[in-house]
Amino acid sequence: MIHFSYSFCMAMLHSFWQAGLIILLYVALNKIIHKNNAPLAKRNFLYVALFTQLSLFTLTFFIYFFDTR
Repeated sequence: MIHFSYSFCMAMLHSFWQAGLIILLYVALNKIIHKNNAPLAKRNFLYVALFTQLSLFTLTFFIYFFDTR
């Protein structure tokens, strides 16, 4: 149980900077690509960003959980 808790906490800590990078990517692409696009396109891009964040969190968790050191 301790290993699970450690893996979860480390994944949560890493998710902060991962989310920051995703937000920076969103802001940059929003200024470049989505200047005059419909709100639907922005919403879909944010859904992709949320799915990416969830995937990165899950990947980070499994990296720490299955680490054999």
